Amino acid sequence: MSVKGEKVQCEFCKSKVVDTIRHQQKCHCNPKNSPQITLDWDYVVDYNEIKEFLIKNPCTDKEKEFNSVLAPQGNPFEDFFEKMLKYAIELPKAYKDKMLHQKMDEIFTKNVDVRLLNKEEYIARLKEKVRKGYRMFLFDPLKPTTIEEIEANKDAIWDYP
Repeated sequence: MSVKGEKVQCEFCKSKVVDTIRHQQKCHCNPKNSPQITLDWDYVVDYNEIKEFLIKNPCTDKEKEFNSVLAPQGNPFEDFFEKMLKYAIELPKAYKDKMLHQKMDEIFTKNVDVRLLNKEEYIARLKEKVRKGYRMFLFDPLKPTTIEEIEANKDAIWDYP
């Protein structure tokens, strides 16, 4: 704490604070506060062997059939694993936890449009689900909802808490 209650600059994040001791206990730039992240390299090596023999070069017909059903275009997570591993190795220690979560969020939400639906879009999506054969029980627990019921009660559906 400073003598006269004035703000003092933090040696790690360079922000001005009144109580330096309390701030340094929570400061994300303080190396003592950085999370202990360790990579299990044995797991990475084991995964590479599994990838080589099961995914890339399947021996039996059962393995080939399994791979064709599970991932017809190959392993969908391989690109993600490579990007995240490379990114994690290059990060400075103090920022690992925060930046890894930020990078994962960025990768997972790439090309995803997140916005609220208006009333017409919401009702149209419900009708489309019913048209495709999805069974919803909005009004009666025993009888599936029809498109006509959705159209007749769209105000009640939209205003439901």
